[in-house]
Amino acid sequence: SCGHFADFFFLHSLLHVLKKEEIREMATADLTERLAQMEKEYLQSRMNHAVSPLDNPAQLTADRRMIARVKTELRMRELNNK
Repeated sequence: SCGHFADFFFLHSLLHVLKKEEIREMATADLTERLAQMEKEYLQSRMNHAVSPLDNPAQLTADRRMIARVKTELRMRELNNK
């Protein structure tokens, strides 16, 4: 079970290293899919943190901001297509 936990954290750290340029270059469908995944993982992290504190609680803030960046990009695309 420990290996699964390590895989989760490895995957988690990979998903949140998106630069603004990378967000802009991604297809809308990919961004929407990524957003759903990020939100799900953010909620999971918050629940884990409530039970036993995370090693890096600042990661919650970073994750929340990354979600906001993706939402902002999606909203900008929505407004530009009108």
